[in-house]
Amino acid sequence: MNTIFKNSNITIPGILLLLILQVSFLQLIIDANTSAYKKIIILGVTFIMLILSYLDKIDNKIYLLTLISYLLFLIQRSPEIFAEGRFFAEEGAIYWSYSLVNSKIDTLLYTPVIAGYYLFASNFQILITTFFPINFSPLITVWLSLIISLLPSILFFVLTNNKLDNKKRIIISQILLFLPSLNFLEIFVNSINSQTYLGVSVFIIYIYGLEGKNKNITVFENIILIFGSLSSYYSLILFPVFLFRYMENRNLRTKFPLIIWIFSVFIQINVLYFSYFNNALYGDKFTNKIDFQYLLLIIKKSFLVNLFTEYFLRDSFIQNISLIILLLVLFLIIKNKTTDKYVYFLILLSFALEVVLIIIGQAGQDFIGRYAAVPSTILFFLLLHYLSQINYGHLFLIFIFSITLINTSYQNSSYFINCEDYCSSWENQLEEYNNGNSKIIIHWPIGEGDPYWYTDLETPLPNPAPFQKEAIGTNIDLVYDLTLLDIVKSNFQLRANP
Repeated sequence: MNTIFKNSNITIPGILLLLILQVSFLQLIIDANTSAYKKIIILGVTFIMLILSYLDKIDNKIYLLTLISYLLFLIQRSPEIFAEGRFFAEEGAIYWSYSLVNSKIDTLLYTPVIAGYYLFASNFQILITTFFPINFSPLITVWLSLIISLLPSILFFVLTNNKLDNKKRIIISQILLFLPSLNFLEIFVNSINSQTYLGVSVFIIYIYGLEGKNKNITVFENIILIFGSLSSYYSLILFPVFLFRYMENRNLRTKFPLIIWIFSVFIQINVLYFSYFNNALYGDKFTNKIDFQYLLLIIKKSFLVNLFTEYFLRDSFIQNISLIILLLVLFLIIKNKTTDKYVYFLILLSFALEVVLIIIGQAGQDFIGRYAAVPSTILFFLLLHYLSQINYGHLFLIFIFSITLINTSYQNSSYFINCEDYCSSWENQLEEYNNGNSKIIIHWPIGEGDPYWYTDLETPLPNPAPFQKEAIGTNIDLVYDLTLLDIVKSNFQLRANP
């Protein structure tokens, strides 16, 4: 023991945390849901990473190889999506349907106010489809959404260059590709959920970027801030984090981020104002009361999903274990006298803001999928950043990377991935329409029975799901046939004529 850790600053609590991660790893790797060949692959990757780490060979080429491997894995897992394309839920039934009979500018400004926000990321991707034949429409949004989903990993890789130990920086960038909270099937390559990846990307920019050392990177950061802030509140609510960071570092570039934020607040507040005062918000948004039990559950699940995989998300015992480990991590951070505590404050502030947003704006109280993606990823940065600062942190990170690989074994839901008996490819559906055998295009998710999400090509109007129509009632025309300009004009007329 003395030989192994001679001249090392690794602490006893650190060793205990490593043992906990190892036990978690072993518990998951022997699970029956993980096939033999996947176990061999995951153990092999872990062994290779440990050897490369020992030889100090984890470099930028390893990250590029991991990125390519991740893309190949996704294509192998869901070939029908990447080869044939598909629209997902509202993406096809509402946004794409609207674009078929409206101008390009209206498509870009389209705002279904039922959500309470303007979704620029989806509008932009749908707009791109209008420049191509209908055969390629869903392929365009699939591949554009895939590019957006890679942004958190790529941004971290770029923005932390020369800031963190290179070995740890690369492993964390690898983790962000396979991280369970960024791989929920509900947010998988569809434009309506690109907002989650943009939210995490904005968080990474606010924590690690905007230093203005490279003009191209600065332009790239501002473009992402525009897309993120005009696409959801996930990004918009994080601006106070950047202000606190600026108070610590006055050299940060603030002009364009501030302009982007003010403009985006104006846009999103207008949409929210219109939605709220016209009773157009879906579900119980803004009616949820602060529930301590639900708040505690959010904290537990946020840390659990990335440490124990999505498979154990509803396991109450693992939830409690996750809370204990989170408290241990916080204790280690507080006790560590060499690390900069301000970064951890910014991460915790980001998480708190996202949790407030979820509690206020979530429809229902089920913390999973799109609702869990951003806060869970942000909270896990506590552990990732801590491990990037301590000796032997790369060993912990390699085990976490292995756990993220294990998570891929639990994503076998035919509801989202495999077409099976109830799916018809985009090409086949178009052929059926052209032959006069069908009038509708069905969108994913597809299951047994009548379709929930579809477009009537004879009269291609926005077509919400039956449960949405029931909730909306007679206001369907109001909430699904408006552009951003319509909303702003209406709001100012209301204020002028109270």
